[in-house]
Amino acid sequence: MEFAVRKRLLRPVSLFSVSFLTMVFVVLYSLQGNYKKRMIFPVSQHKRASRSVWHNVTAADFIRNMTRKRFLTCRHFLPYSYPATKSSEFRTEKQCTRRSPVGHYRTCAIVGNGGILLSSGCGMKIDSNEFVIRVAHSPIESFEKDVGQKVNLTVVNDVFLGKLQKKGIDPNWLRSRNNSIISYVLNHNNNLKTLNDVVRKSHLNITITNSKYPTRALVRKFWNDTRKTFLEVPTAGLITYTLASTFCDVITLYGFYPFGQDWNNRTLLYHYYQSGLAKIFFDKNKLHDYPSEHKILKSLHNLKALKMVTDVCT
Repeated sequence: MEFAVRKRLLRPVSLFSVSFLTMVFVVLYSLQGNYKKRMIFPVSQHKRASRSVWHNVTAADFIRNMTRKRFLTCRHFLPYSYPATKSSEFRTEKQCTRRSPVGHYRTCAIVGNGGILLSSGCGMKIDSNEFVIRVAHSPIESFEKDVGQKVNLTVVNDVFLGKLQKKGIDPNWLRSRNNSIISYVLNHNNNLKTLNDVVRKSHLNITITNSKYPTRALVRKFWNDTRKTFLEVPTAGLITYTLASTFCDVITLYGFYPFGQDWNNRTLLYHYYQSGLAKIFFDKNKLHDYPSEHKILKSLHNLKALKMVTDVCT
């Protein structure tokens, strides 16, 4: 470490050039699935430099710069309005940013609903983040030890909105989202109005947001172009991570593990709160390409651009 710092002081210009080119090559090569050996980027002196040993600021910033070129955070998290607000009302990024309730955050936890979370004891680690994002309609009550109880943003999908129209909404679940944002990032769904009406009647402090763009198609194109894969229907988890990378400095993923057994050969449930076995579901599911998505996130984990927790928290 001392040698690296000394060398940087002696030859700052040349080292920066080499480091930057190396970083570009390694990140792109890794995203294409060809990077095999572990490589450690030079330590950045960025003002947001992480205290976490695992986090590589240079790699995370590189990914963020890539996603920000395709995704403007505020346009995917605008307050819901009925009738819909015209996109032309937000002609500048500044106007758009003023309307969005989503800001920029130092540390973010993205909590999926994978069975790997059950008995993980990760609740306190999750809650220690500045901003906690939960994917889909996963419950918190009775699972606080494993999934925490803090929530700032919940990303819901068509399944959730469809059930809302037919069966209504669990009042306990809704109360657990008080003082937070519930977001539907897939442009527009007719049931959003129903959700918005339910929230208003509840008198809870919940903001409903939705996207002004076809987010799923944009995410699919982004990763297919970057990684040269053939994703057709990205999961809510991958969509959430992609958008979060534009406004979070340090991202940790929990519950992102599409396999039937963990590292200790423990049989896993599909969801931490349901009884169905993960292996049976993943074998039958043809809508999402879970293995390819896992490879994408795993490659970013190996580069330390994000952290994917797949074990118990200590």
